Amino acid sequence: MKRLFLTIITLLFLIAACSHNNNPNKWILLSKSKNATLYYTLDRMSKTDTKIVKIWVKTVYSEVNRDDSNVSYSKNMYMLNCGNKTFKINPGFNYSSSDEIVSKTDAQQPDLVATASDRSNREAAIKPESAESGGYIPVIPDSAAGRLYSVACR
Repeated sequence: MKRLFLTIITLLFLIAACSHNNNPNKWILLSKSKNATLYYTLDRMSKTDTKIVKIWVKTVYSEVNRDDSNVSYSKNMYMLNCGNKTFKINPGFNYSSSDEIVSKTDAQQPDLVATASDRSNREAAIKPESAESGGYIPVIPDSAAGRLYSVACR
């Protein structure tokens, strides 16, 4: 009886140790600004034969946006083209502080759109609709997308 009990406990321990942890809270810090903090996860990252990497980014807002159904954070899938160093942001979902989906995101959120400095030192937003090749925009070095590119396209 004792041996059977030890065998069952050992078997349960091995199953628990070998099972995949689907913890959705495995977010790694990507970027922090006054308005939001961006995280990425490698749990569901996927790569294709055409050098496209899909990776999820979570944007946690500094203040809850009460004008938009109490949005606390959002999740969007970034698609990085590692071959030509471009990316685009797919629409995702906005969540409340209680982790409920409250709306769909706008892929052109200000915190997610890359910015670049022109020669006059003013910041100019690069809009996805102005980019060529299906909404992809160039990855700007030292931006959140640039850091994400260096992680996902190694």
